[in-house]
Amino acid sequence: MGTGINFLREPLLHFLFIGAALFFVFYTTQDRSNFNQSKDIIVISPSDINRLAYLFEKTWQRPPNDQELRGIVNENLKEEVLYREALKLGLDKDDTVVRRRMRQKMEFIIDDISEQTEPTNEQLEEFLKNHKDKFRVESQISFQQLFFKADRGPDKLKERINDIKNKLNKETILLQDAESLANTTILPRAIKLATLSEIDNQFGRGFASQLSDLDQGQWIGPIKSEFGFHLVLTEEKVEEYIPKLSEIRRAVEREWQYLLKKDLEKKYFQDKFDQYTVDIRWPNDPDSKQSLADKYK
Repeated sequence: MGTGINFLREPLLHFLFIGAALFFVFYTTQDRSNFNQSKDIIVISPSDINRLAYLFEKTWQRPPNDQELRGIVNENLKEEVLYREALKLGLDKDDTVVRRRMRQKMEFIIDDISEQTEPTNEQLEEFLKNHKDKFRVESQISFQQLFFKADRGPDKLKERINDIKNKLNKETILLQDAESLANTTILPRAIKLATLSEIDNQFGRGFASQLSDLDQGQWIGPIKSEFGFHLVLTEEKVEEYIPKLSEIRRAVEREWQYLLKKDLEKKYFQDKFDQYTVDIRWPNDPDSKQSLADKYK
């Protein structure tokens, strides 16, 4: 019983069902003059009229009156006649806009299959396990910093920074007094649980990696950045981790459905390319041949 249910849940099976349904709709709605029908028949059903009225109401925030509804139906009839006549004249052939629109509709079909396929908790757990890097949360650090310009000799600057550092660690100077001895900067004085990449975005590449190994609770420095030198007090560290499924379920499900869509698309083209003989002749090598199906194998 379980095996049968799992089989019915297979996205590829859904895809085949929808493809068969599309073929049936195409077969039953298209002009079939080749099957000895003497004339075209246009049927505008009550459901068609209800749909046109609904679209009017969505646009104008009110239902159409009788005269407006008749006008909408007449315009729809004109559109249908012009559409059929255009097909008879072959105006849909070699039209880039038409080709792209039809491709888009086919892609919508594949999208619908993936979006309507609901993954189980077991599937999402397995997916998260196999794609940890996509959902990994970076290490985070909270710290305070005092900034010093590199505008004097390196020895004197290092001596000055070390002096302030020792006084802060021995608590012989208040932080506000030490701040007045540092240089002003647009850089934030305190950072609360920022990721390493966020820290590098503000202080320059490589700054965050220097903080990762620092002990907490002590002023340490000088630490070099792209702007100058810093005294740093690391207050809190959160190591990188993989969140639980319950915390990021929607994100995992979106990624699962996206990869399902890509997989369905690949299987679809693998199947369709087998039905065509493809001959691509590159300008610089007109005798070469390449099958489009090769890229999907």
